[in-house]
Amino acid sequence: MNEESILHAPPYIRQTAGDTVFLIVPSIPHWIATDERGAKIMSWVDGRRSAGRIADRYCREMSADRPDGGSVAGSTDRTRGWLHVHTFLKDALRYKFISEEPAPAQEYRGRAA
Repeated sequence: MNEESILHAPPYIRQTAGDTVFLIVPSIPHWIATDERGAKIMSWVDGRRSAGRIADRYCREMSADRPDGGSVAGSTDRTRGWLHVHTFLKDALRYKFISEEPAPAQEYRGRAA
């Protein structure tokens, strides 16, 4: 994965328990647990945006969310934001929650299949 990589996520539902956000693909089933930042990143994985554009948006929105207007974790550059996004997306790729190719529709056939 690099800044130009276009990433794809399957249709998922979101469930929240406390500070934990569960993103669940009910059709296979498959899920990940994250926090609000990770859920926000995942909401931008739409098969159109590059990893670089997702990182740019993350940095802008995290900066806007801070009362002092500073950037992610006080960084004055994009490095920390890219690290957050890159790490999250690489983990999601490793666990096959997202992919660099559109995933074919899958049907869950149950445990007996």
